[in-house]
Amino acid sequence: MTNQTTPAVLTRKAAAVYIGVCTTTLDRLTDLPRVNVRGRVFYRPADIETWLERNAKPRTGKSA
Repeated sequence: MTNQTTPAVLTRKAAAVYIGVCTTTLDRLTDLPRVNVRGRVFYRPADIETWLERNAKPRTGKSA
């Protein structure tokens, strides 16, 4: 049995996969909080979740 826990921070690549975008698109999301440590960029999963909730668009009920 494995114990899978959410890491405290995600790398750029892991955060991009988590959201479902490429790293270039992730870099353009200037309102998404990030943490810089010695030139490396990290993202907190809780910050990503908050950002997703804040930027979610309500469904209109219409089919595309």
